[in-house]
Amino acid sequence: MSSPLLIAFFFWQLQAPRENAARPVTKVRYQQEMLPTGELTVTEESPDGTTVPPGAQRVPMLRLRMTASCAADVSVDTVRVLRKGLGSNADISAVYFYHRGSRISQAREIANKNGSVDFALRTVIVPACETEELMLYADFSATASAAAEHRFELADDGVAALNANVRIDHRRGAYIRKTSGAPVGQIAVGYLDLNQSIRYGSRRLVLRFTLEADSGDDQVVSAITFTNQGSARDEDLQNVYVDFRARSISTVASSMDDDTVRVEFSPPLLIERGQKLSFGLRADVRSGYSRTVRFVVEEPSDIQVEPKTGR
Repeated sequence: MSSPLLIAFFFWQLQAPRENAARPVTKVRYQQEMLPTGELTVTEESPDGTTVPPGAQRVPMLRLRMTASCAADVSVDTVRVLRKGLGSNADISAVYFYHRGSRISQAREIANKNGSVDFALRTVIVPACETEELMLYADFSATASAAAEHRFELADDGVAALNANVRIDHRRGAYIRKTSGAPVGQIAVGYLDLNQSIRYGSRRLVLRFTLEADSGDDQVVSAITFTNQGSARDEDLQNVYVDFRARSISTVASSMDDDTVRVEFSPPLLIERGQKLSFGLRADVRSGYSRTVRFVVEEPSDIQVEPKTGR
């Protein structure tokens, strides 16, 4: 027969909370870091449906207007889009996002059969009570099928934000890009060896490169974005510009923006069909030997170029 003492001990074991048992989370720090603190409203806006020739680059496909509530700034991390329309995924060679004039994602192929593409974005902060715009661009293949139709939209769970609930306003419509016409000409970039190592100092040659237009069209280059695959960042390189035959032909960028630098040509640079020209990228090198420099044009669309029209 059990004693009253043993029965009491048994019920105490069932009812008394253990020292390591899970407890409701009430820490303010956890709530601030892990729980949503605001709301992000994302509105789709598609460009007007127009035709594009095969080989066209930097074709605007989808604008995203992101508005943060007034509770807190919102950090946008990833975006997923879907390609729709009566065309093949292979008609589009690459898609990528821009924000405030800079590419903020890697260019991606449309590899999935369902047309979905996931983007990991560089830092995009939507300030509280404000709106930021992201634009999705596409590069069309030179062999894109005639009369193919393409449009893009956000997936239902297409935007992930670190500290906010996301609401997507889908505005579906007949905003379709159709491929039509003759393929446009292309421009290719090449790289030349540097004659000497890069040292600390002013107006140092940090890259030698070539631009070559194919036999299709004369090409007009208005800007180029260079990416440093070395370790130098920001103000390690200052006063960056492009020269041609010992003469500056571009704007002067005060410094790199993280690992990239964008220079513009005013007037735009003309490269005639079949022509190949050599250029240099120069900068004031303000970093030591621990920083390295290896510039490339990371994506074809980082050369902002259009076929010449008219005379």
